[in-house]
Parts: sequence; C-alpha cells; structure tokens
Amino acid sequence: MDKKNIIISLTFFFIISLFSLVYFVLSKKGQESFYVEYSVEYDKNFIDNNFYNLNIATQIPLPDYKRGITSFKYCSSKSECKEFIEEINNIIIEINKSLWNVTEGFIGKYMENDYSDNRFNLRLKFLEIQKKPVIIMLNYKIIENGLNKLFTNFFKVAVITFILSLILFMGLNFFSSTKRNKK
Repeated sequence: MDKKNIIISLTFFFIISLFSLVYFVLSKKGQESFYVEYSVEYDKNFIDNNFYNLNIATQIPLPDYKRGITSFKYCSSKSECKEFIEEINNIIIEINKSLWNVTEGFIGKYMENDYSDNRFNLRLKFLEIQKKPVIIMLNYKIIENGLNKLFTNFFKVAVITFILSLILFMGLNFFSSTKRNKK
C-alpha cells in the first residue's frame, strides 16, 4: 500500500467532514427540531382502560410513535408543537364536557338508589362541586431536538464521506499500481 494514497484519502475525509460540521453548525435553517411528549391521564375510578381505548383514544390524533402511555409527535417548529397541543387540549375539553354530562346524569340516579360505597360517593360529591371537573387531562412537554438532529446530519455526511474516501483510496491505489506495472 502506498502511504501517499492513504494520506490523500484521510485528508479528503477530514476536510469534507470538517466543512460539513462547520456548515451544519452555522446553518440554522435545518437545525430546528422539536418533539412533543404527551400523555393523556384519566381518573381510573370513572374510566377503565377498555372505555378509554375504544372511545377516548380514537378521538385524539395519532402520534408519530408511542412508548408505554407516552406518545411523541415530531414538529419542525415550536409553534407547530404548540398548535398540536392546543388541538389535543380542545379535544380533551370537549370530551371532559361530555363525560361530565354523563356523570351528572349518573349522579342523579346514583343518589336515588343510595349505594353505600362511601369512597365512590365522596368522589362524585367532589366532582359535583367543581366548576370545571376534570376526568381526563393532558400532560405534555416540548423537547428541543436540535442537537440530536445536528449530530444525525453530521453522522450521515461522515458515513458518506468515509465511503467516498474508501472509493478514492481504492481508485488511487488501483491507478498507481497500474502505472507501476507499466514501467
């Protein structure tokens, strides 16, 4: 192997990698990246998992991916994330209103039958005195993902540059050995 070919290939790799790193750091256009991490919590005394999955989860927009009870949605800007959260929050407010209407009707029948479960009775009484009772609610967090996107873009360029450097090295090695064989 010719040391000159190795030095040329490594120099090519490091120069292209350095230029791409500087470009990615200085360019702000493609660096904005955000995720909304959210979960919908609900009172398990009034709503069971089957009811939630069949009636409530179907009304909420689908996330990009889900891990356990936490869902994630990719956004290209922070304002897009806020709009997404506002949309989900409006849906949850409407669901809460309809659930409370059903619960109020149930409270009337429940009080007529006078069941002896004091814990359940206490929960119903508490919700009854609330102005805006919350049976389900949204927890969310907006995550800034710019550094991760910077690293991912740089890694992609580094891998492509490495492959191109290998091709350059093999080409230089092939042509330099053919020149030597002709002499």
